[in-house]
Amino acid sequence: MKKKPDTAGKSAKIPGVTCGIDKELLDILACPACRGDIKSGAAADFLYCLSCGRRYPVKNGIPILIIEKAELPSKG
Repeated sequence: MKKKPDTAGKSAKIPGVTCGIDKELLDILACPACRGDIKSGAAADFLYCLSCGRRYPVKNGIPILIIEKAELPSKG
């Protein structure tokens, strides 16, 4: 029996999938703090709110949409 390659922790380029999250799911997610739209960041390790700027971590393809775990936008 052939052993499958280990792909744990590696993100594959799959059409319609961002940050390991299906685009259709990403389209219906909302920021739990302000209910604003959420989009994927440049890096695949966070999602960010277009309204309030909070960044939510993504761990193993699972968005952690807990307000206390979000990073607040930097003031500057």
